[in-house]
This record gives sequence, C-alpha cells and structure tokens, in this order.
Amino acid sequence: VARIFDGKGFYTYITTEDELEELKNNPQRLERLFVELMKERLRKWIQQAEEKVPKDKTIIMMPGNDDRFEIDEILINSERVIYPVGKVIYIGDKYPLISCEWVNITPWNTPRQCTDEELEKRLEKEFERVDKKEIERLICGFHAPPYNTNLDIATKLDENLRPVTRLGFPVKTHVGSKAVRKLLEKYQPMLGLHGHIHESKGIDKIKKRTVCINPGSEYEEGILKACIVEIRDNKVKHFFIEG
Repeated sequence: VARIFDGKGFYTYITTEDELEELKNNPQRLERLFVELMKERLRKWIQQAEEKVPKDKTIIMMPGNDDRFEIDEILINSERVIYPVGKVIYIGDKYPLISCEWVNITPWNTPRQCTDEELEKRLEKEFERVDKKEIERLICGFHAPPYNTNLDIATKLDENLRPVTRLGFPVKTHVGSKAVRKLLEKYQPMLGLHGHIHESKGIDKIKKRTVCINPGSEYEEGILKACIVEIRDNKVKHFFIEG
C-alpha cells in the first residue's frame, strides 16, 4: 500500500495510534517529520539517477515553490546532480541555462513565492549573469510560467479557495507571472522551461522568438509527464511524453 501511495506523490509514514495523536497536536513535530520524509525521497531519487542514468548524461535538479529550503543542501552536496540555482550552467558547452525556483503569489502560502515585483528583481539578477552575446542561445529554467499564455491556465478560486463555476463548468483564468513574461519579452531568450501550473501542459511563444514549454504534471495519478527538447542550430523541437 505504501508503495502505491509513494508512486502518487504521497509521503507515507507508518506510526502508532499514540504517535498519531501526538502528531495531530504538535504541528512543529509534524512539519519536521514532513521535511525528513521529503529529504529521504529526494535522496532516493538521486540514488535512482546514479544507478539508471548513464554517467555521460548531465542531471540538473531544481526545487519548486512548494519545496522546503532544507532540501537544497542535498542537491548542492550531490556528486551526480547539478544544482542550478544562482549560477549559469552550459548545456552541451554551448547553451547557457539560468534558473529560478520562485513564483508569483499563490493562495497556498508556499515557501518560495513572492510578489511579481520581487520576482522581477530575482530574474534580473539571473539575466545579469549571462554574456549579452549569448542571450540568443539562452535557456531559462523558470518554475513560474509567463502570464497569459497556454502554460498558466488554472481554475479560478473564490475567497474560500473553492473552484468558481459557471453553468456547472469550472471558470478558467491565467495565473502565471507577469514578471516572467516581462523579462522574456525584454531579453528574448531562445527557450523557457516552466512548470508550477500542473494542469496547464502546453507550449507557447513570446514575441515569436522565445519558445516556452510546460510539460504539466499528474503525479497524484502516478503519471510522470515530461518533454524531450532537441536544440539544433538554435532551433527548438519538442516532444511531450508521459508514462
């Protein structure tokens, strides 16, 4: 049973009735347990990568907005995985990659969220790391998708965080980052790799130049979604896959 739930994104923990009551009444201990289970899962994923991914293949792992800051040290200290935050990484020695795991404000008060104004400052710092001559080959690994695209469509929520419906159907709205969109329009990099809005799998273009991709996610169904991206002569091809 634990294996089934683990495969759907849950963190399972076997406990006693007494400990369960203690966890219910001790939010701090529950949070510590949650963080430890999260770190344990990440270590397992890295171990699987070490065992299954060929040594000549580069593995880059970046946290998302829901991830606690405690997991970063595991990625930083890994000898197999590259932690991309706060640096420029070159893909194939040719294509620079900058990264940002923060997102614009959500209703869920996640660890790595901030106002679009603050996010814009964070993103500007990342662009400043790149030689201007390399912008046309730049890849942006920004967790937040750009606002008003095919990548940021979600169900609208009311003040009680309940889905808004019209004629029995959920009302959709754009929830991406205006800061991400603004800077992609400003710098016009080659490629934007995004996530965050799980239900908004898609591809779009900013100013007919920057290809932006969100592979989506259905982890709660045990489905891994991904996108294979091929870059040749600064041209981007993509293939959505799942399994």
